[in-house]
Amino acid sequence: MAVTTQKKQSKRRNGKAQAHSTGRWVMIIVGVLIIGLLAVGMAQVLGPSQNQEVISAAAQSDVSALPIAGANSHPDQAGIGDAPVDAADPETQYLGPPTDVAGLSLAETGQAGQPTLVWFHADWCHVCQQIKPEVVTLGQEYAGRVKFVRLNVDHAESRAALQRYGIRATPTFVLFDAAGQVRSNVPGWPGAPALAEAFQQLLAGR
Repeated sequence: MAVTTQKKQSKRRNGKAQAHSTGRWVMIIVGVLIIGLLAVGMAQVLGPSQNQEVISAAAQSDVSALPIAGANSHPDQAGIGDAPVDAADPETQYLGPPTDVAGLSLAETGQAGQPTLVWFHADWCHVCQQIKPEVVTLGQEYAGRVKFVRLNVDHAESRAALQRYGIRATPTFVLFDAAGQVRSNVPGWPGAPALAEAFQQLLAGR
């Protein structure tokens, strides 16, 4: 009987030890899973893509910060994937192609023969897309009197101009007079009335 009792007690101890060991491993596995989930969650919160357009800044000041070079932009692949330019489209008719380095050169050298508004823009720029209809309307109203030129900041041809005029955000508008002098360099959207007033002053020789 004593031997039988000892065997039973030994089995109980072994069973408790196994249960304790199993419970400990379950707790360890659960802990590891919780830590992993927390780590993933923190990475999503603390590590958003630096290439994303700064929409909050655009909403406050009508300006979108340029993305970090080599991120979403592909300056060495300028124009690749762009939609074909339709000359009959009002946007192209009054604002010109998305990137017009030749037009900028004419404005800089005074060979455009008229005041020129150069618009630095981007396809990812939320504000640029919102104001485009207003800029097109301005282009239509001042057609033949004020030249409109666009430069897409993601295109390789625009690099030199971005550095030359210190472009750090989109949209940015640089206004030249007919002699090729820079009259204003404005980040953000100044509004159609402000631009129209500036045009009138230049056209009046002021």
